[in-house]
Amino acid sequence: MQLHKFQLGAEFPLYQGDIEARQDPVTGDYLVPAFATDVALIEEKAGHQRFFKEGQWHYVIDKIGTQYWLADGSQHTIESLGKDLPTDALLEAPVLEDEPTPTKSQKVLGQLKKIVSRKTV
Repeated sequence: MQLHKFQLGAEFPLYQGDIEARQDPVTGDYLVPAFATDVALIEEKAGHQRFFKEGQWHYVIDKIGTQYWLADGSQHTIESLGKDLPTDALLEAPVLEDEPTPTKSQKVLGQLKKIVSRKTV
């Protein structure tokens, strides 16, 4: 009898593969270990992992390793199951406007203001 193995004790007990059930030598009954089930496995779904909880199989979104940026230029990486991209996520780094370079006259004016402010103190 084929069983479906899962990761026991995790937040999302993920599907780990199939194993063959052993038979009890006395009764002949198939033995189902605590980390396995004979409940029919659900189909694979792109971008998701399958996990077993409360007697049935479920899907959890898997975007681990996905990098994204926010409009402010901050870079982020998804590091856990069940996390999806924020609605305002960008898949490429945004081009941020550089502060305009002051002209030569603006630099001179700034220096003059510093000098005047020191003398008036």
